[in-house]
Amino acid sequence: MIHKKVSVFTACLLCAGITVLFATCGLWEDTEDLRPVLLTGIEITGYPDKSIYFFGEESLDLAGLEVTAIYSNDSREVVEDYTHTGFNSDTFGSKDITVNYQEHTAGFSVNVVSNFTDVDDIMYYLRRQTAGVTIDDPVFLPKQIDLGIMTEDGSPWRQLLEAIQEANKFVNLDLSACTMDGTEFNPDSSISTGKNKIVSLVLPNAALVLPDAVEIPIPHTEGDYSYTPGFFYFTSLESVSGANIETIGNFSFDNLTNLKSVSFPATETIGRSAFLRCTNLILTGMSFPRAVTIGNYAFYGCTSFTGVNFPAVETIGRAAFYDCTNLTDADFPAAVNIGGTAFARCTNLSGVNIPAAVSVGDFAFDRCTSLTGVSFPEAEYIGYGAFEECTSLASVNIPAVINIARRAFGYAGTVGLTIIMGPTAPRVDDNIFEYSNSPKTVTVQIPAGAAGYGESPTDTTTQNWGNAFRGMGMTWDGSEYRNEPVNQNITLVIELQD
Repeated sequence: MIHKKVSVFTACLLCAGITVLFATCGLWEDTEDLRPVLLTGIEITGYPDKSIYFFGEESLDLAGLEVTAIYSNDSREVVEDYTHTGFNSDTFGSKDITVNYQEHTAGFSVNVVSNFTDVDDIMYYLRRQTAGVTIDDPVFLPKQIDLGIMTEDGSPWRQLLEAIQEANKFVNLDLSACTMDGTEFNPDSSISTGKNKIVSLVLPNAALVLPDAVEIPIPHTEGDYSYTPGFFYFTSLESVSGANIETIGNFSFDNLTNLKSVSFPATETIGRSAFLRCTNLILTGMSFPRAVTIGNYAFYGCTSFTGVNFPAVETIGRAAFYDCTNLTDADFPAAVNIGGTAFARCTNLSGVNIPAAVSVGDFAFDRCTSLTGVSFPEAEYIGYGAFEECTSLASVNIPAVINIARRAFGYAGTVGLTIIMGPTAPRVDDNIFEYSNSPKTVTVQIPAGAAGYGESPTDTTTQNWGNAFRGMGMTWDGSEYRNEPVNQNITLVIELQD
């Protein structure tokens, strides 16, 4: 009730039907506010006691739910004659529940989770789903069971695969809550059942290791083997993650051409050929934030790579990124060793950041035709053919180099090449500019006071580093000299820098 002060005189005039345009002073009394009180909204003031539901539960338990109506005069009251919509336990995940009272709404959420304990439960669930008919519309399938010994007949893992195959539905399989025998997730490459229906896979949190591929001796050979990758039959797999996987075994995901994304935040070792020819795979900086070692051929032929960033990697294996033809940038701030042919045939590679590298392997950047400049301030060894056929290469910074192998700059820098050296001349193998078939100038820049370089290409003193260019190489003992040109097409200039 709202109290209003009205004079007796005014009240009498109102009774007589006379319109009052002014207020008068006099005696006052209370009267009811004639304005209507309106509902302006509702609010959830107490949430239901139950927020987790299992698949298939039929009704929403509203015990504990309190709904309060809010009125235009700022008054509030708890109401009970509300309705609700949005509950459906036929699919997993969060469900938004809408509470309706008159024309106003409020809401809360509940979660539907799996309580599957056997194959029949999974079959029942999958058959009720309208999704899963195509790879673009998979069914979300979480599991919370013990996978047992995965390679054994009748194991829960094999039963799960059988249920997926029987239902013939594409699935996003979440095994993160599953337990297992040991810490090695072995999907059992000897069977194909159901695996081609798995579109995404979240590995168990209990799994620490993905094992090496099974070696199969090749008949009539000595010591030759073929390999069956661990995930060989997962031909529809587009995404895989493992929160606690520390080691990815050899050939694990070899040739999975549908694989697009991976996340292994705890992985330290990536095995040989682990992702070989995964032609649709794209990495981010968070794909392998803790990886230390990349094995030989690990990402060979991953042609969708445009940039790779491995902040903790120390060793890049042989041919690890060979033939990644769309790779433009490689960022390895902690890498010490670059394996042979590690980036060979990466024809679009133009940005390389590997500042801690001590060794650049044989043919490491062979035929990287878009590479214009590289800097390896800590590198001591430049391998055989390391930059061969890098036709756009114009500058190389290697101030700590001790050894340069044959053909290191063969057919590199078709117009000219500047090499920045350190205070001591390195040992240089013969013909480091082999296959330089067109005229060009090679400028070697050295700091003032540098030792062992000589003054000019024609100098024949024992300190003439130019003789190494002329083919004396690491066998040169200073007793024999070659005064012919470095290469019939090379003009060598040694510059002292302030």
